[in-house]
Amino acid sequence: MGDAGRTYGEASGEWVEFLNPSVTNVVDVSGWYFSDEKNLPDDDDDDDDKDSSSAMFQFPLNTKMQPQERIVVAKNVTKFQILYGNDTNATASINVIKDDELPFKLSNKGEKVFLLNAKKEIVHEVEYDDKAPWPIIFAGYSIELTSAKSDATDPYSWVSSLIFGGTPGRASRSFMDDD
Repeated sequence: MGDAGRTYGEASGEWVEFLNPSVTNVVDVSGWYFSDEKNLPDDDDDDDDKDSSSAMFQFPLNTKMQPQERIVVAKNVTKFQILYGNDTNATASINVIKDDELPFKLSNKGEKVFLLNAKKEIVHEVEYDDKAPWPIIFAGYSIELTSAKSDATDPYSWVSSLIFGGTPGRASRSFMDDD
């Protein structure tokens, strides 16, 4: 999975985009989680007082990503839809998870974020930063992978979006088609 975007402006709120890079395989992400490091579950499975999964985003049941499909998870779905549209206009192709919102704030200074399967095993992780060699980001712009085949852990695989607010739900102008 890849293409994570972060926006800094209050206009759109924060959002993360997930891409199924396969050209043939459907990926069932039902019950999967997206988390930052501080909300990641402990390795020990004892019952602590804190339920870390409550501060992680969980994909709804029956969430299947078609080949090349992008899914957006927003911190505030209402703000996101005001800025980018909803199912009744030209941006209807943006597949936004509407049943839930991102329960934590992404750090503008950088952090480690994780995609976990339904068993809470790490499937993918990215540690981004606001310092070189990561791209310089100006308020209201996002970071985007350059290609579906890019190594998301490599800062040189990311660029600053060319469009204010980013391009949630669709490939950006800087995104190289890998077909």
